[in-house]
Amino acid sequence: APEHVSALMRDGCDAVHAHDPRALCVVGPAPYYKVFNFDERILLDRENVLYTFDFFVPWALVTADTGKGDTATFPGTFPCGD
Repeated sequence: APEHVSALMRDGCDAVHAHDPRALCVVGPAPYYKVFNFDERILLDRENVLYTFDFFVPWALVTADTGKGDTATFPGTFPCGD
């Protein structure tokens, strides 16, 4: 559940910061840091927190699963949502 993941991240950051308050704590949404799972539940009321997420768009550029991976180029122009 998202609440459990958020609690784990909060507790983990607190444990790290107890040893070094200057340390950077890196957190992100579950599962697999997907951007569409990033919402206010991820935000921690803590200092020195870096939020990360995977932004695999356009999908064809980052995977060959769609069959377009061989033809996608960078830089390139891709329709939104492709």
